Amino acid sequence: DPRTDILIPAVANVVRAGVVPIISAGNDRDFFGLGTAGSPATAPEAISVGAVSNAHVFGPSLTVVAPGGLGRMPFGPADTIPPSWRSSDQRLVDVGSIAGVNRQLCDAAPAGSLRGAIALATRGGCPYAVKEARARGAGAVGLVVAENRPGDPQFALFSGLAGGTISDLDGARIRAAAAGRGGSVTVRFTRESLEIPTTWAGVPTSFTSSGLTPFGKLLKPDVTGPGAQILSSTLPEFAGDQYAVLDGTSFSAPHIAGAAALLTQRHPSWTPQQMKSALMSTAGPAFADTSLTQEASVLVQGAGLVSVPTADQPLI
Repeated sequence: DPRTDILIPAVANVVRAGVVPIISAGNDRDFFGLGTAGSPATAPEAISVGAVSNAHVFGPSLTVVAPGGLGRMPFGPADTIPPSWRSSDQRLVDVGSIAGVNRQLCDAAPAGSLRGAIALATRGGCPYAVKEARARGAGAVGLVVAENRPGDPQFALFSGLAGGTISDLDGARIRAAAAGRGGSVTVRFTRESLEIPTTWAGVPTSFTSSGLTPFGKLLKPDVTGPGAQILSSTLPEFAGDQYAVLDGTSFSAPHIAGAAALLTQRHPSWTPQQMKSALMSTAGPAFADTSLTQEASVLVQGAGLVSVPTADQPLI
């Protein structure tokens, strides 16, 4: 409640002192949906920052060997990837190409229809355990699940069958390629963590907290910045190394703080209010889909993805 939250007036006092308060919006939308932006990001004077996907993913990959032209795809593996998947080609079958079988693989597929193959199904409709059981019952040796929400592939929440997850867009690309090859493609996997370029930078992450604020019904976050797959310095005690790949609005806010520092250097007379106006009024769109064709809701993206070059010359 902002009436009793000491952080709300603290942010206001920071602004009165001439300091630009850039604050992470929070990481709770996955769990609690909209209206999850947290204090002190909910302070009216704060520049609250949400997170969007990066232009790359660090991790294992899936490569479509045949047909060619699809390139390497980010792959979120389950507990196990058989060595043979890395050393030899595998057959990946779109379960939707099997007569009478839905792409979510929630109903039984004909016995033997996936014998020796890896099943490609779509997330949703039923628990992962059901998809695993249906794939195994049809003779599949593994399961790849294409996401049903935009952005990077999420954790593979199954372990009873080898496999993992891919993005919704990569799932659509594979299904389109398989359509001309009897419903299947040839793939190979890697377990090593590699930097894999993606085409969906600027999609709000599933976790980034959003508005409206619980009490004042304010629009938060104010802007967004890269907050997924960030190669960050860290403590060796935390990650076993001086660097780690991390996600969260704790990583998008520093990007915007850096932008504000550059703009302060360029415009030392700007007040915190002018800085906020420049960042918000010149922000570009974040996108609600992995194909980057539909702009994200203002409740999730705020004014949009910060653009330093345009913020340097705001029109208002």
